[in-house]
Amino acid sequence: MYTPGQIAQLLDAAPSTVRRYAVLFSPFLSSGARQRRRSYNHADLATLTRVRELLSDGTLIKDIPPQLEKVIDENPNGKALALPGLLAQFQTMQETFNTQAAQLVQLQKRLAWLETPFYKRIGRTPPE
Repeated sequence: MYTPGQIAQLLDAAPSTVRRYAVLFSPFLSSGARQRRRSYNHADLATLTRVRELLSDGTLIKDIPPQLEKVIDENPNGKALALPGLLAQFQTMQETFNTQAAQLVQLQKRLAWLETPFYKRIGRTPPE
């Protein structure tokens, strides 16, 4: 379960924006998101992320509910959806991780070479 503050941080939005989304799109959120002391689940996060993406793409607020209904019709069991924006973000993070892992291996080789005594390194080229 997520608090409104956590949702705001994940969406990179103000908590007041999250509250506004919760009121405007309450039919698409769980019952916990509609209470006075709000709490959000994974499906709510997916829905609010989709709302945020639609708004950033220039969709008007009045045009969002039909698109959310379409998502619910395609996924009637209510499980959180793999949204394209989250998938792209994950892939970017995975690529960054792989690049940094390769850099780490190179740095470890360089460190091992530097740790060998100088007289053993004479005439050898350092690893790149």
